Amino acid sequence: MPHVYPLFLDVSQRTVVIIGGGAVAARKAAAILAAGGQSVRAVAPKFVREFSADVQKKIAGFEPADLDGAQLVFAATDSTTVNDAVVAEARKRGIFVQRVDGEDSDDPADFVSPAILRCGSIIVAVTAGGSPALAAGLRDVLAGVVTDQWVKLADALKQLRPKIKASGLPITRRREIFRALASTEAADALDDGGMPRLIQWLRSKFPDLPALDIASEKTA
Repeated sequence: MPHVYPLFLDVSQRTVVIIGGGAVAARKAAAILAAGGQSVRAVAPKFVREFSADVQKKIAGFEPADLDGAQLVFAATDSTTVNDAVVAEARKRGIFVQRVDGEDSDDPADFVSPAILRCGSIIVAVTAGGSPALAAGLRDVLAGVVTDQWVKLADALKQLRPKIKASGLPITRRREIFRALASTEAADALDDGGMPRLIQWLRSKFPDLPALDIASEKTA
C-alpha cells in the first residue's frame, strides 16, 4: 500500500462488521469497542472464548448479506478465499474494508490498522512500510517519549482551547497561542503549578489574552 492518507475515524455511530471469529478478529473487535464502537457485528462458524460479549455474533459462514448496513468491514478469517470474497463484496458496496492477511495478498484492501499507543487522551498511530513488527517496535520507543507530562498538557488543552477560541482574538493570534501551548515550556509550567501556573505563563507571553474562566485557576 504505497499511498495512504492517515486519519482518525469516529466509529461510535458506525456499524462495523468483522468476518472471522479467531484471535485476530477478537482483537479487531476489542479495538473497535475501545474506540467507542457501539454497533459491532461478527460472523464466523465459531468464535474464540476471548471474543467480547458486547459483539453481536452470527455463527455461520460468510454471505454477502452479512455486510448489509455495514459502514466499516474487517476481513479477518484465516482463509484467503473468504477474505477475497469479503473484500470484493465490500468494494462493490462502497464500504471501506481491511483484510488481516493483506501482507500476503496482492490486494491489501483499503486501509491498514496501525500500531497504537494510547496514553490518556493522546493517541499515537504508527505504520512502517507495511511491517507490523517495525511499527510495533517504533510504538514501543514512542511510549518512552509520551510521558505523563504530555498527557496532563493534553488534558489541560481540552479546557483551554474552547476558552481561547471564544476569546475574541484574531485567528492568527489564536494560532500563535496554540503553538506556544504545544511546547515543552508550557508542559513544564503546568508541571510546576498546575493550571494556574500555566495560565500565568500564557498571559505573560500573550498579554492581550482576556481572562480565562477556568475553575482550577481560582483554587490555587
